[in-house]
Order: sequence, then structure tokens, then C-alpha cells
Amino acid sequence: MNEVVQYFSSQGLPAIPVMIGYMLVISLIILGFASLYAGITSVVERKIAGRIQSRIGPNYIALKGFLQFLADGLKNLQKEDIIPDQADKPLFRIAPYIVFTGFQSQITPYLKLFDIFVMSSKEEGLGTSVLDAMSVSLPVVGTHAGGIPEMIDPNRGGLLVEACNPGAMKDAMLAMMKDSNLRKSFGSYNRKKVFDFSYEATADHTINIYKELLVE
Repeated sequence: MNEVVQYFSSQGLPAIPVMIGYMLVISLIILGFASLYAGITSVVERKIAGRIQSRIGPNYIALKGFLQFLADGLKNLQKEDIIPDQADKPLFRIAPYIVFTGFQSQITPYLKLFDIFVMSSKEEGLGTSVLDAMSVSLPVVGTHAGGIPEMIDPNRGGLLVEACNPGAMKDAMLAMMKDSNLRKSFGSYNRKKVFDFSYEATADHTINIYKELLVE
């Protein structure tokens, strides 16, 4: 920088404006690079989210969505950092990361994104969504409600707590989240255990009950 200042000074230009201009140019270069990087990552993120949510904008509008990051930037300047006075601040912060997918006929790809499956029901029938989770090797945190204890063997396929006990539910979830080996062990067990609830196994069990009743 000194060489640049000395050069312009030798040309009769004042040193301070030259330094300011030089720093301004460098700042613009850095800002341009950062904006380009942020723009690319934003486009990629928005396209992925747009495909998951079946949204048209991020993938097709304005040069196939490549101007989306400009719209995001304007939106952020306008509202993203402004939290309404009456808003639940933690919920407001996490809301952009929650995706409501609508009805899905195939949920397996979504379940495979999970680390654990939580079933916090107060009352249940059987709770077949737990079986869906077990089929993709997910460990389960559930409650002693309905048929959930029939599917989840405590300390083998998951952790069970009393219903309507958020403190116990929180502790069970944290214990599961902190222990990857425990999650893997429970998930592997559930992948085998779920076959006890297959159509064939259920039919055989029902037939055996009829046979026992007929013998009596």
C-alpha cells in the first residue's frame, strides 16, 4: 500500500484520499466475493428447499431461480432481523428451518433424515408411525401410552417415559441425542423387531388366537 500511496503522491495527489479510495476498492472486491459466495449457496439451498416443498419460485422464476438470492437479501433487510414484540423469540428463530411438506404418500425418505423418532402421545391405539420409524432403523423415544410399549422394548429399542411428563421426555431425548452408539444399537434392534408386526406375523398371531378359542 505504501508504494501505491507514494506513487500517487509523486503525481501530486493527496495521500489520505488515495488511501481511502484504495481501501474502498479492496472492500468492494471482498464484498463482491462474499456476495457471490452467499448468492451461490443461497441458490443451492433454495433450490433444494423448493424441490422438497414443491415450490415453483426458487426453481423456475427469474432466470430459473438464480435471482432468488437477491430477493432473499431484500427480504432479510426488510424483516428477517425484526422480531415482533409479542413473538416467541426462540420459535421465531427456528421457524425458517421447519418444513411443512403436506401430505406425503412415501415418508421413508423423510424418516431416513432423522436421528431419533419421538412419539409423545398422551393416548394411542397402536401408533403405527412408530413401526414406520423402526423399519428404517430409528431409535424411538416414546410414552407408556396405548400400544407403544408393545412395539418398543425399553432399553433395547428405545426409551419410554410416562405420558404428560415433559421433563422426563426431555431427559430421554437428550440421553439419546448424546449417545450415538446407543442410537445405533436401538436402531438395529428395531429394524429386526419391526418384522414381529408384519402382515404375515399379525395374521399368524390372529389365527393362533382363533385356534386357542376354538379349542376351549
